[in-house]
Amino acid sequence: MGIVFRQSIKYTIVSYLGVAIGTLSALFIYPQEEELYGLFQLFTQGAMFIMSIFLAGFSAHAIRFFPDFKDSDNKHNGFLAFLLLGAVAGFVLFLLFLPLLQHLILEVMFAGNPSIGVFSDYFLYIIPLVLFYMMNAILLRYISNFGRIVVPNLLNDLFIKISLPLFILAFSFSYISTEDFIQLIVAMQLLILIGMLLYLKRLGQFSLKLNLKFIKPDLRKKIVEYSLFGLFSELGNRLVVTIDVIMVSALISVELGGAYAIIRVISEVIGKPILAIQSIVSPMISQYWNENNTDEIAKVYRKSSDTLLLASTLLFFMIWNNIDDLFSIMPDSNSATLGKYVFLFLGISKIVDAATSVNSHIIGYSKYFRFNFYSLLILAGFNVVFNLVFIEQYHVIGAAIATFVSLFLFNLLKFGFIWRRFGFQPFNKNTLIILAIALSAYASTAFLPLDFHPIVNIVIRSVIMASIFLIASYRLKVSEEMNIFLDKYVMKYFRKG
Repeated sequence: MGIVFRQSIKYTIVSYLGVAIGTLSALFIYPQEEELYGLFQLFTQGAMFIMSIFLAGFSAHAIRFFPDFKDSDNKHNGFLAFLLLGAVAGFVLFLLFLPLLQHLILEVMFAGNPSIGVFSDYFLYIIPLVLFYMMNAILLRYISNFGRIVVPNLLNDLFIKISLPLFILAFSFSYISTEDFIQLIVAMQLLILIGMLLYLKRLGQFSLKLNLKFIKPDLRKKIVEYSLFGLFSELGNRLVVTIDVIMVSALISVELGGAYAIIRVISEVIGKPILAIQSIVSPMISQYWNENNTDEIAKVYRKSSDTLLLASTLLFFMIWNNIDDLFSIMPDSNSATLGKYVFLFLGISKIVDAATSVNSHIIGYSKYFRFNFYSLLILAGFNVVFNLVFIEQYHVIGAAIATFVSLFLFNLLKFGFIWRRFGFQPFNKNTLIILAIALSAYASTAFLPLDFHPIVNIVIRSVIMASIFLIASYRLKVSEEMNIFLDKYVMKYFRKG
């Protein structure tokens, strides 16, 4: 698990450069063009949602079946070519269903929406977006099998975080039109795809030689079965975690969908460590299941939960502690008006996700992967219903409430299943200690009578709270991985002093 923490730290440091850029953009740039940012979210989230339908779980195959194909001398028996062929097949199927999808989206989902014109004018740009998202999703997971997650995530995250605000500023100063903006978004995904392929080639792992003979009947049966369930699992997962932006845009307006998405950018700060650890441990869990090593899986589950809960509670309370000052420096916008309680529910949902850590991966790579399908399908339906009910009753904040309720129920189901079926769960006494530390650190700074510039207030509160939190966590040894890291890279300098 030490290697997991070290690689996760590297990934997280790089990711937080993107987070810093994304947060500054969310505070100062995106609110100036909320409708355009909402259009970006609608196109990208819509393309990802469609990708989830037609990719049929092939991106998950990249990790799930890599141990079966793994053979560096034989270019992993044509596994990459097989995955990309699956993506091409899914894309062709998408093109066949495109007229139906266009009708359902434009004439049913967005019927009567004030923003329908701007979306329908550029709808066909979703075609190349879907193709590039399919390819990039497969390459991202395939590369993670080789323990390399930093460069692919730089391309898929940091590159977008840098480019998007520049595109919006160019639009704001009338250098580009709305259509130019959409074209640039498509071109950006194409560049990411090219970068991923070049990086894979540099690793010496790029081969398009197809070896269908390697796929024997037993393996073929496993792949087909996993694909059928993977289709609905990916679709359900997308419904659970991203349908909120689409439904705010469809039920209210693209502009408010953009405002909601801006707050989501801020809440993503809390989720970065989750993505880092999940990216690293997914291939490990798949390999452990292949070896039937449940002891190591239980260890990864527990240690991931401690580390992720520690990181998520610190980040959540640091932001919540400064939320009023944070929004006071934003331009006057819907985001600043609606943001506080949208962030509250989105932030708590991230903590729930962090505490239950890698439960989806433990189930998804086991022989009980069908459970993910059933639970996702049920909760995806609940999420749509929750959004319809809560958005009508609580407007934009209702979408955040729906996301929180859905993720809470989803993680509760997975937690219960793993505990009952495999006999292990991630929580221990450290869980309560971490929550106590977080609440104490928050309380120690929440009521400080600071009356400086908002940025100064934010810095003072954050430094005091983070110091209390980290010192207490280190002393009480609530995360073995954090203590190893601090001892190796930080504490030795204090001891020298």
